[in-house]
Amino acid sequence: MYGLRSSSLTCFYNSTCLNDVAYFIGTNSTLDPLNNSISSISFGTLIDELFIETWDNSSNYSNHYSTCAPLTCQYSYTDHEYCYLFSFFSFLKIFNHAIQIIVTYISLLKLFSLFFFFK
Repeated sequence: MYGLRSSSLTCFYNSTCLNDVAYFIGTNSTLDPLNNSISSISFGTLIDELFIETWDNSSNYSNHYSTCAPLTCQYSYTDHEYCYLFSFFSFLKIFNHAIQIIVTYISLLKLFSLFFFFK
């Protein structure tokens, strides 16, 4: 595997070598050689670069909209159920804490009153 990665695959750039490969695999078709501009690059480098020679990343939204020509472009997000449920459960949580505080306060008052009553 290391030998394949370090190879420059020069045979694929030479028509005579490609004809020999075609003869060896038993086909009569002629194979066209690859472009010589990348013949010095190793196969491992091509794999590492995902066989991409150049990558041009540019966004032109005006061209996109002129090509697609949408009649309207809008975005809306409405999730009122979540808002109502969140408000409802928040109210229940606050109500629960209030009840806990009141019950704790009443229990402490009863405990102190019993403590002072039996004293």
